[in-house]
Amino acid sequence: MTIAAQHIRAALGHLRSTNPAWKSILKTVGPFTVRIESKAAAWLTHFLPCRTYLEFQVVRATLANVGRESTSSPIELPDPRWTSIQQQFWHELETAQQTGNVQLGIPRSSLELTQRSQALAGILDRFESTILERFQFYCWGELDSWPNSDDALRNVTEVFLENYDVKHTCDNRIVAGQFGELEALVRSWAPYRSIAAWYLERWETIRQATSKEC
Repeated sequence: MTIAAQHIRAALGHLRSTNPAWKSILKTVGPFTVRIESKAAAWLTHFLPCRTYLEFQVVRATLANVGRESTSSPIELPDPRWTSIQQQFWHELETAQQTGNVQLGIPRSSLELTQRSQALAGILDRFESTILERFQFYCWGELDSWPNSDDALRNVTEVFLENYDVKHTCDNRIVAGQFGELEALVRSWAPYRSIAAWYLERWETIRQATSKEC
């Protein structure tokens, strides 16, 4: 399952409108290539310990190397490589789904999104996991989910803030002091902050690789 093309076009158009720098970033990174993950419980358990997008990249690379990426089987099974904490989470999540306390199906409304997110957050918090916002994006296709707890993403956003004129961003909220500069910058990318995060992470990876070559 993919995110609808018209939503992607609208998101990229919106980002370009907020700051001219986005035109260069979008060109550098290339096409948006996210598919909605169908095996939500397995996805959650694989990425449970990840706290930054850098750690997500490592896990994704590992999964791809062993052929575990995405939807080869409609049945979700425990992975013997999971840690004891991940195994415990898997079983707790499975029980919560069976009792109806947690539902991992794609929400059909903003109310369902809120309710399902709150229920899932209860389990994730017990395991000190911070992956809820990324789950909302990769498994539910939520386009305006920003991983506030990701320090690496915050650093990338600060690079954007330092290198590009933030006066190009949304109206006068920065000048008026309603929000801090960084928060106002991120808010200007709504309602497509998930896609902004996806591009910034890949832009920073490319930027770092380029700087090492110099």
